Amino acid sequence: MIRGSSSRDVRRTDGEPTIETVFELLANRQRRYALHCLSGSRGPLSVTDLARRIERRDPRDSASSRMERKTALRHCHLPKLRAANVVDYDPDTGQVRPRSELTRLEPFLELARAEE
Repeated sequence: MIRGSSSRDVRRTDGEPTIETVFELLANRQRRYALHCLSGSRGPLSVTDLARRIERRDPRDSASSRMERKTALRHCHLPKLRAANVVDYDPDTGQVRPRSELTRLEPFLELARAEE
């Protein structure tokens, strides 16, 4: 059952993310790569380290876009992932840590990975 009727609801009443939230989180390639990197992480990562890991996963992006990638992570992708409760992100320290809820996205991440 879906909680509320707002399109901004990110969780169902059973705690699972809504399908709309899952698709929104996975719609962006950089965000998918961030989720891939974080799902394999055992501890916190800095935004810089996360950007480097994304760069290694995606050779289509040039090193010259590293600053743009970090900016997009800080101001767009990580806040969105934090709002969906799949990461803990502290903008003051620049640290991001996967939450246990990220495991609920892993089947969808695997499907996306197979298509990329």
